[in-house]
Amino acid sequence: MTEDNSKKDEYLDVSHNMRTYINMRFAQLTLFIAITAALLNVIYGKDNGLLQNIYIALKFGGLLSAFIFLIMEIRAADFFHHYKRRAIELEESLGYKQYTLRPEKKVFTATNAVYLLIGAVFIFWVIVLICPSF
Repeated sequence: MTEDNSKKDEYLDVSHNMRTYINMRFAQLTLFIAITAALLNVIYGKDNGLLQNIYIALKFGGLLSAFIFLIMEIRAADFFHHYKRRAIELEESLGYKQYTLRPEKKVFTATNAVYLLIGAVFIFWVIVLICPSF
C-alpha cells in the first residue's frame, strides 16, 4: 500500500469518526431534552401527591443530569475537533479542501449553542433547588 493510499484510508476513517461524533452529540442532546422534559412533567405536571423529599430528589436529579450531559458534550466536542484538525492535516498532503475551506468558526457555533442550552438548564435546576416554592 502506498503512502497516499494509507493517507486516503486514514482520511476516510477520520471523516467517519467525525460523523460518528456528530451523530452521538445529536443523540445525547435528544436524550438530555427527553430526560429534562420528563422531570419537568413529573415535578410541575398535575398534582400527583409526591412527598416533598421526592420533589427535591427529582430536582437534584435534573441538576445532576445537566452536569453529566455537559461533561459528555464537552468530551464529544473535543474528540470531534481532534478529528477535524487531523482531517485538515491530511488534506494538505492529499490536495483536498473539504475541511480546510469550511466556513470560519464564529461565536455562534452549534457547540456553543448546546453549551448554552445545557448551562441554562443547569442554572434552572439550581434555582428550583434554592427556591423550593418555584
